[in-house]
Amino acid sequence: MASNKKSKNLRKGIATTTAVASVVLQAGVVAGATVSSENQTAQDQLTQDQTNQNKTNEDQNQTTQNQLTQNKDAQTSSNHPEVPYFYYWTTGDKVYINWDYGHVANRPSKIEAVIDKDISFLNPSYIEVKPKGAEFTPNIKGEFYLRVRFFDSKGSVTHESVRKVSINSTETRDIKGLKYEFVGAGVKLSWANFVEGIKTVKISVDGKLYKELTASDVKDNSYIVENVKDGSEIKITIINGTGLEYNGSVIVKEGAIQQSSLIKLGLSKDLIGIEVNLSNSNFKAGNEFLVNVAEKSSGTSIVSNFKATLNEDRGSFTVYPDEGKSLFNGEYSVKITDVKTGTVYTYDYTHVVHNLSNFVYASDNGQVVASWDRLESMVYSDLMWSTSEDFSTYNTVELGDGKSGVKFNTDIKSGNIYLLLTTYDANRRVLSQNYGVLDMTQISSAINNFKGYYKANNTAEFSWDKVNANIQKAMVMVNDNVFVLSSAELGILNSTSTLTLGGFEKGNKYDVSLYLIDENNKLYSASTSSISESSDSQSSDVTLVAPSGISAKYILNPGVLSLLFDTSIYDISQNSSISITVDGKEIPSVLPVFVKETNAINIKGLIPGKTYSNIVIGYMDSKGGAKSVKIDSLLISKGSSLDSFLINAYNKALSRDTQNIDEEGYNYWKNGLLSKNINLSYFIKNLGYVPEFMNLIKSPDDLITRLYHVLVLRDPEPQGLQFWTNVYTELIANGVSHTESVMKILSDMTTSSEFADLSARIGVNP
Repeated sequence: MASNKKSKNLRKGIATTTAVASVVLQAGVVAGATVSSENQTAQDQLTQDQTNQNKTNEDQNQTTQNQLTQNKDAQTSSNHPEVPYFYYWTTGDKVYINWDYGHVANRPSKIEAVIDKDISFLNPSYIEVKPKGAEFTPNIKGEFYLRVRFFDSKGSVTHESVRKVSINSTETRDIKGLKYEFVGAGVKLSWANFVEGIKTVKISVDGKLYKELTASDVKDNSYIVENVKDGSEIKITIINGTGLEYNGSVIVKEGAIQQSSLIKLGLSKDLIGIEVNLSNSNFKAGNEFLVNVAEKSSGTSIVSNFKATLNEDRGSFTVYPDEGKSLFNGEYSVKITDVKTGTVYTYDYTHVVHNLSNFVYASDNGQVVASWDRLESMVYSDLMWSTSEDFSTYNTVELGDGKSGVKFNTDIKSGNIYLLLTTYDANRRVLSQNYGVLDMTQISSAINNFKGYYKANNTAEFSWDKVNANIQKAMVMVNDNVFVLSSAELGILNSTSTLTLGGFEKGNKYDVSLYLIDENNKLYSASTSSISESSDSQSSDVTLVAPSGISAKYILNPGVLSLLFDTSIYDISQNSSISITVDGKEIPSVLPVFVKETNAINIKGLIPGKTYSNIVIGYMDSKGGAKSVKIDSLLISKGSSLDSFLINAYNKALSRDTQNIDEEGYNYWKNGLLSKNINLSYFIKNLGYVPEFMNLIKSPDDLITRLYHVLVLRDPEPQGLQFWTNVYTELIANGVSHTESVMKILSDMTTSSEFADLSARIGVNP
């Protein structure tokens, strides 16, 4: 990083790129954001427009002053000057009054406030006041008169204000500094800061309510009003933090919006430069332009006489920074010269460096692991970290070309460190920039039973005991390469506690580490340097409360619980039949078999994650006697990828927890999917006929969210949610029944590549 400018620019925040402009040739000055011309005629027009605008403002101010004067004369016959900046307002049954005695040459020795039903104030009620105002609940119902007086040291009245007050009424102030400018989305209103804060904002356009806002909707004392027409009047009312009302209005100049959108500026598609869009203009193919770009704050040139030729009528072109320079977050002045006419258009442009959607990082006892998404044109990256928020000092982490992740040691185990990731193209121009803060006190929790085994096609599958947390982000480190997992991989990981990765060749040495981060930014990690040849021996832990001499393990594939009996204690006949009951009941789909070679009873059909109690196993000993053994409780920690998928389907689609899944239905689907007699899409489509599922649907959003959780094991992205809810709504609007609409969506969803990938991962037909 050449300077601290990168970090300071970044911390201004990420927002939509905007271009602000108007053309002086017709439109004149618009709220300080202008397009200028070197044409003298245009300058004369500008002067005339400004004069007209000033005259309009003076007329409006005089009208307002006349109204205030009429109001005052109607309510008080006092010859004393008004109390400076006196206002009242009401909220609920309370009345608030406010003034500013700082505008009085000598501060008052006494301030008096009274109310009365009659303006003569013959029977006044006195209000307790403070130096700059008061709040009170009137003891008079209905309308009343309010009088405030300032007295000097001799007891003489120096200032007096009288108002007729009714509850739910208010006097208003003008909004200071109210102005407007054009941005890509519409008209941006902005105003001076409200020291007392803002409670509510109401905006109207041409007499119709546009929007009512709360304080959280308003950022930086501004708001963008969209789809405004030339000549529209925009009125705005602001209630400040103490309840006082402020009002203001602006009138959009005729022709200004059309001219302001003549040229639109935005981030280029390759994320490096500025796209100049001329689709709203009359420029023809072959038009030539010269473009200059400079930082507004310093005047530093970023683009010098960039030459561009329009390839098609009303087309666009991209402006790139000079060699060795880049555009960072900030305000720029863009001058575009039409070579043919010599007209110069000057635009204010806000550049926002692209922000990678996945920049994942975690600390572990002084070490930092970080990873990020790759962009197609990304060649170089640099990662800096600092203990100071402004990067006054920093350290640079060496990254090889093409790297998208790194692990490094800081020797810092308390407090925060700050990260700044910048990526570049082959010409060292900035593509993206991300900023992060990392708590170094964190120490990871261990992921248990992390194992890997080889599958076909140079792939390896890793599995582990389920982490009791909602994992939001994940990274994997293979040797010295770190990469972030996609949302689809995260969905499978959360549901199945498995991860399949490519690029593994038998015989090579691999060190693999997994880093999981939950919704509370807690880190879980595990590592292995051993990948086994096969998954046949993979098993899951079993929690068992049973007599001594009995142990258990669950073989993930094909899904068998194996109970091993000590031969010195349990004499099971080689020809013995086996019976099993759970809480005194037989479960038809749970099948026990005796394996004489290992003196084990293998049981198929139990559901991983479900606790079984009071299990009684009956057998015959070598002498022909009937025996039984009681197991108080049994819990299989986790199952195969298919087990995890099916359990997730019951949990998410039917809102049925694992403890309430029935073995008969579960084993029907599991055995059918394993034998390939049933396709996964057939299983999914059957949800459309299950009343238990259909009755749970509360809204189109709920339907699509549940389907995503079942089909691809993740939350829907906003675009996907909107698309499928629109599909459902259109089907219903066209008379298609709810069930048929769901079936149509299920049919379409199960043809996706993400669904096919999930099928392959759990080893079934899609």
